[in-house]
Amino acid sequence: MQIKAFTLHNPKHHANLLNWPEEDAFKYLTLKDKTIIAVADGITRDPIDLPNLPDYNTIIGEVELAIEYPIPSPARKAADLFCDSFLNYAKKSKPSMGTIKNSMLYSNKKIKQLNKNKKIDYLENDFAACVASAGIVSANILYYGFITDCGVAIFSRKGKLKFITKSEGPNPKIGKEIAKESEKYGLGWKDPRWRARTRSHYRNNTKEPLAYGALTGEETAKYYIGIGKKELLPRDYVVFYSDGFLPIIASKKFNITKQFNNLKDYFEKHAEKIDGSEGTVVVIAT
Repeated sequence: MQIKAFTLHNPKHHANLLNWPEEDAFKYLTLKDKTIIAVADGITRDPIDLPNLPDYNTIIGEVELAIEYPIPSPARKAADLFCDSFLNYAKKSKPSMGTIKNSMLYSNKKIKQLNKNKKIDYLENDFAACVASAGIVSANILYYGFITDCGVAIFSRKGKLKFITKSEGPNPKIGKEIAKESEKYGLGWKDPRWRARTRSHYRNNTKEPLAYGALTGEETAKYYIGIGKKELLPRDYVVFYSDGFLPIIASKKFNITKQFNNLKDYFEKHAEKIDGSEGTVVVIAT
């Protein structure tokens, strides 16, 4: 079994130049009877004292964000905590879908402790939180879990995509629904009222049909965790990814069999296709 794992930045987002905090995380552990993998994407919160967000896609906007963004990043803390706690729970348990679910719930409880005694305003004092994908590979069986737009994919020995989890949010209809509620939300995501409304009403709210999940420490996050089990064939490839890398993974030009030996080089070559500022993968060649 071979493993490739890395996080890369989209060069158009100036992340390295501005020392913008990396908010993806990954960790894996190979034991005698199983390999455990965790990938997490920390959820960026608002900068401090900057209610009207500048344009992420300009160097001036990103400089302003970098100056006012909290360091260390609460999103990165949550992502690291998910990876550590998932592995710590899963390594002590028998491989199963139940173990995957319980490991993710355990991680969510740890994130709850991270947010203990904080007054949440859903803006600069939003929850420290993340979304994630994780799993266990044991005896040619993949047990996997994911929440929201992190995912898991399986490719055949010939590089054909056999399976991929479905992104489960946030739903693009949310913005339209908020705009309908009142003209005061008409400024879009830059309006702090819109952002607070999205996070408070559409995240982990089981009463809202358009809701999406996130590991915030809230108990209702459990309803948005997807789990599953897949049989693996010899020389299958299993990919755990944050959503930033999805455009590359899902591309018809991506052939993991041909590119596996130089996988990081391939992703670096196509880094401008990363959705957002960064992406993370952990790839297992069975």
